[in-house]
Amino acid sequence: MAASSNFAFLQEHDPVFLQLASTAEQVFASDPNTTLIKLRQLGEALAQDLASRAGIEFDATTTQSDLLYKLTELVCCLSRWNTSRPRAATSSSTS
Repeated sequence: MAASSNFAFLQEHDPVFLQLASTAEQVFASDPNTTLIKLRQLGEALAQDLASRAGIEFDATTTQSDLLYKLTELVCCLSRWNTSRPRAATSSSTS
């Protein structure tokens, strides 16, 4: 399958991402249902990749909703941690 220039950057991350995105782009005018399916599959693949990288455990029985919930919890936890960290003092020159 020829890689779309719009999604060629995905190749370095995972060829599956490129294939799904390119297929969705190629058929969007002629087959919108397939486009939606491929975009959903791309979203699922991205979520699974992020979960793997973050060390979130999941298996074949984990629903997409559950996986997104776990990812959201991680983001919220990291956000709270980041806002609770003491900030380094910045020096400002006032005359």
